Amino acid sequence: MNATWASGAIELLEHADGHINLTTAFDKRIAFISIDNAVETSIKIYLSLPNFGGTSGPSKREVDECNNSFSKYLLLLEKYASKKLVGIEIADIEFFHRIRNKLYHEGTGLSVDEEQLNAYYRIVKILLEKLFNVNYTSKFEGLSLERVIETWNQIEEYLSEIFAGLRNGGTYKWEEAVHEGLLYYDLVFQITELQLLRNKVVHSNNIDKDELSSAVKKSDFVRNELKEIIKKRNFFFDPSISEIKGKVSLNYFSGIYYNSIGDSNNELLNEELQETVWMLNLETPINVHQETAIAESGGYNSSQYDIQRVQLALGYYKSDLKKFEGKTVIIKGKFWGAHTSHHYTSVLLDVISIKE
Repeated sequence: MNATWASGAIELLEHADGHINLTTAFDKRIAFISIDNAVETSIKIYLSLPNFGGTSGPSKREVDECNNSFSKYLLLLEKYASKKLVGIEIADIEFFHRIRNKLYHEGTGLSVDEEQLNAYYRIVKILLEKLFNVNYTSKFEGLSLERVIETWNQIEEYLSEIFAGLRNGGTYKWEEAVHEGLLYYDLVFQITELQLLRNKVVHSNNIDKDELSSAVKKSDFVRNELKEIIKKRNFFFDPSISEIKGKVSLNYFSGIYYNSIGDSNNELLNEELQETVWMLNLETPINVHQETAIAESGGYNSSQYDIQRVQLALGYYKSDLKKFEGKTVIIKGKFWGAHTSHHYTSVLLDVISIKE
């Protein structure tokens, strides 16, 4: 059914939302009265709908005879829409409406039971769904100081992990993190702004709903951004398959080549050898971890941190890398740890595929 019919009730419910989680007795009373008004408006509008939503409903005369009596409207609703009221007890609505009348007429000094307030709030949401097929979601739903504090704790954990990978850290850790591409200036600004807002909300004696809403949204955004940064920075050794981004280069290393075919005494001869190695120079440093289960089973790959370039192993990949030299690409493959003199980075990558 068109949500337009429910617009009046929704507006009243939104007004209740602005008070329901505030701490004063006045706010609780206003929230409860607004909820009751939303219930009454929903019922009146539904009973007056043309064609009664496609089913046989009360006549205009029957509706008019209710004469703004809440109890009579409830009886009429129960008579013609009992199937839509499954899960809703008319007696509950009557009970809460009597509480509303007491609050309205004797309001000063009275307080609302938190459980009753939440119960009536739940009833009106169900009523909107049953009568108008409207799934009402408050813009304040899920807001709480607990959520802000919990999310901020996650943010600090992510920041701690990011800063742990810096070479210098200390006083200029923020600038260094930005320089290394681990953070960006706008995110740093938002973190600073969020910290000020978080402290204001947490230490407030009377929480402002809009500020709480803003704190929740900002903290969720910052947490998710940092989570994505951490995700892009942390990988695991084989058998995990990873994707990393960087610029391909061909590097030359001098080494010693040992040859057992020598003089008549069969002594080992050695000669200098220039070895060519393909490297991927990463856009941002990464960490490659050894999974706990593999470590416990005796795996030899130890976790490596702050990796800025990776030697490429071409056992799986048969195409020529020459066409990618100097280009920024995304490479999919499996990490493994260096263990011979021909391995020039702490971690190598068995290349599976490359794309620009």
